[in-house]
Amino acid sequence: MKLPGRSQAPEPSPRDPGQIVVIAAGSSTAYKVRPGQQLVIGRDSGASIVLDDPGVSPGHISVTRFGPGWLVQSLDPANPALILDPTGRAQPILKELGLRSGELLAGGCQILLYPPAPEPPSAPQPEPPSAPQPEPPSAPQPEPPNRERGEPAA
Repeated sequence: MKLPGRSQAPEPSPRDPGQIVVIAAGSSTAYKVRPGQQLVIGRDSGASIVLDDPGVSPGHISVTRFGPGWLVQSLDPANPALILDPTGRAQPILKELGLRSGELLAGGCQILLYPPAPEPPSAPQPEPPSAPQPEPPSAPQPEPPNRERGEPAA
């Protein structure tokens, strides 16, 4: 199903990667999410993000920030959250789904997942000191002439 008239997605702030933006009732709210943090989005007052929308289940969707993206899971199989595919068509989320970023729908609300910032490269580790290497054997050196025996110099 194509969803005409959905709100225009706000541009993510480059200073705030790894955030969820919820668009509901004409306004948007951004939530900064720490790595490993899990949020439950739903109508229940105990949810991490409470949506006042009758089309949203009390515990509608779970979103966890991990590594390079998000782990998303619908919590109500009878009323699954939807994800928009690249063509703009809504597909139900029927099991856990790993995403880099994406746009989800819960009832009449949009939930935008922005990609976390890339991990900064770790500082190069100094190489451990190596054990001294033995010198390679050198070619045999000719013996100097023995003048006592009367050998001529080369």
